[in-house]
Amino acid sequence: MLEYTVDKSGFPSVYIPEMKLEVSWLPFTKIQLEHFIADTNNPSFDPQWYAEMAKRNPRITPWQMEVGKYEGVFVTDILPSEIKLVAQWMGPGYNLPTVAQWVDIFNCLYRKPAQAEVIEEVCSLQGLNERARILVEMLDNLTKREQYQLLGDDRHVCDQMLMRLGVMEYVYVNTYRNSYAGQGQPNRHFHPHTRSLPGEGPETLTDQLRGQGARIRRYGFRLIKRR
Repeated sequence: MLEYTVDKSGFPSVYIPEMKLEVSWLPFTKIQLEHFIADTNNPSFDPQWYAEMAKRNPRITPWQMEVGKYEGVFVTDILPSEIKLVAQWMGPGYNLPTVAQWVDIFNCLYRKPAQAEVIEEVCSLQGLNERARILVEMLDNLTKREQYQLLGDDRHVCDQMLMRLGVMEYVYVNTYRNSYAGQGQPNRHFHPHTRSLPGEGPETLTDQLRGQGARIRRYGFRLIKRR
């Protein structure tokens, strides 16, 4: 049985007991990034950096989202080295998943059908940021229309968490955690030709991107934490 928690940023996570992992409910959002910037006051993340990072995926509010056009609420175009600093801020144990972990998380959550009760439970969590609650509710209402159109009845908790039709998510290639690949499936508006789901293998990055990486418009991230 899944358990739901609230992380340091006030956003929800799901705890998967059989994997002993907490998994962020959504790909990391710009709301969370702004909390990180304000809290750390790191000069590397100044207004110019934020403007450049968001240039190719402009920030939008939940009320500006449309069906199939909601990628602006998520952080993309970020470097893996910057993700590491965000993970450190989130607390001990936070990190990107490996390819194998991402696939296992997806498969576990795929076994659980999407239900309105799941969103109700997530949005009633004590300590949940009000902006997070609004975003989770509005995203579920918007994305289920697109998901039902594309997936039919094949909609599960992993889809409510936008592991499909969200953004491409950085993952470590292996447990050495020294190179990167991509897992997920961006929504069609954001990047219509990318597809990397369990069974298809991760999206392999070029040699240049397997190290510290370069900014990629469609790439965001989702954090996990081992208990």
